[in-house]
Amino acid sequence: EAYPEYNKTHLLSLQLPDRSGDIIITTYGEIDRNNYLDPRTAQIATVDHVKQTCTKLRPAADEELPSAYIEEFRYVISATFHCPYYIASE
Repeated sequence: EAYPEYNKTHLLSLQLPDRSGDIIITTYGEIDRNNYLDPRTAQIATVDHVKQTCTKLRPAADEELPSAYIEEFRYVISATFHCPYYIASE
């Protein structure tokens, strides 16, 4: 019971099973106890909280996705702060 709370409060970042990127474990992306939304790819990652790994990835259902209004703001913020040149130079 403590593992999911620990992972969410520490904003744990886990690599997706297909190695397409990472997902941050937060209460905002939580679908249920072990499933979290990756809004960039519109997929749901299943998380093993004890091992701190993603075990599965599936497409999100329409009802699991944020509204278009929220997604518009998320996309702008993500595009604004994503700087691959800075990350690559480290």
